[in-house]
Amino acid sequence: MTFEDATFSVIFDKGMLDAFFSNTEDSCADNNNVRKYLAEGFRVLQPLGRFLIISTNNDTDLVLPYVYEEDWEVDHFALEVDNAGRYCTGGRAKGCKTLYTMYVLTKSETP
Repeated sequence: MTFEDATFSVIFDKGMLDAFFSNTEDSCADNNNVRKYLAEGFRVLQPLGRFLIISTNNDTDLVLPYVYEEDWEVDHFALEVDNAGRYCTGGRAKGCKTLYTMYVLTKSETP
């Protein structure tokens, strides 16, 4: 599918970023597919549009360098659960582990 520039105000991803990283022999390898994917998301978003990514790849040191190649404002949050599977709130509580990381990428207002 082909979309014009600045078509969407929101893009939601649950799994695509993970698929790109899992399709490499070395998950730390330079990944041009991730680069192209994020650049395309940036292209089709309207100014101040949001790209919401929920990922099981909780290695923000691996993901964030790709994100910062475009002019995004970036927030990321750990979604944590305790041993009983209940979501943790209020920061990293004892016995909680990160289940997902949510990246909120906001496109700059001007190109």
